[in-house]
Amino acid sequence: MNPTYLVLNAFFHMLHIAIISFMLVGWLIPETRLAHLMLSLLTLGSWFILGRCMGEGYCPVSDWHWKIKDSLGEGRPAPHTSPFFCKGSLA
Repeated sequence: MNPTYLVLNAFFHMLHIAIISFMLVGWLIPETRLAHLMLSLLTLGSWFILGRCMGEGYCPVSDWHWKIKDSLGEGRPAPHTSPFFCKGSLA
């Protein structure tokens, strides 16, 4: 097992946690609202614009992380967004 991939795997875990945390609370601090808006627009663009070509809910950070996980021999989970979009509702 390549130690570089282990470090990158940990890095991407922390990056995901940082992005999610900032998306949840970044709007609360007036000084970070513009950065929050930019990250929100990048996220929405990734999900809906890139998602048209790459698959619904596409995230480049997740894609890079899964490439590292594949190199480590970890399997990919089944897609979880498709059933919600296909049914048209969450009920």
